[in-house]
Amino acid sequence: AAGQTAIWLCVGRSTVLVTHGDQGIEHLRAVQPNDLGITVDHEHFLGFLDGTPVWCAGLDSPAEDPSGYRHENLFSLYPNTDEQTWVLDGRAIQIAEWHRTNPFCGRCGQPTEDAPGERARKCPSCGFLAFPRLAPAVITLIERGHEVLLARGRTFGQNPMYSTLAGFVEPGEDL
Repeated sequence: AAGQTAIWLCVGRSTVLVTHGDQGIEHLRAVQPNDLGITVDHEHFLGFLDGTPVWCAGLDSPAEDPSGYRHENLFSLYPNTDEQTWVLDGRAIQIAEWHRTNPFCGRCGQPTEDAPGERARKCPSCGFLAFPRLAPAVITLIERGHEVLLARGRTFGQNPMYSTLAGFVEPGEDL
């Protein structure tokens, strides 16, 4: 509803604007992000969380962060938030990055625009629709008795985080 406070997942380039509150990581709660002086380049409705609307605010050229807030990547957020919030942050980053990186038609090169009624970018010249990309992946758990093989990726940074073995599936590659 108009004027209703919402949760805004403000996404820069693969980062989310957060603050550290009494309950851990917190996102912007406002009627509009510009209430805090944040300039939004594009916004996307993601759904409801406990009855509160959740929006992704794409910040293609993030300016200075509002007082008390800072941009953090998903790896630094993971140990400091619950899984549901982390998944929402990941989805917001995916949608914002897709929108930011599809300003032109992949078929004819003309500028695209939002397609009415669906999450797609439409070329007004040739009619091509570009949807958010699907990236199929495989994950494997290697077991030996009561032991499992875990790996630590270079992209994990300083976080002491380990995972099962996983990877994206390329076109034509067997799972």
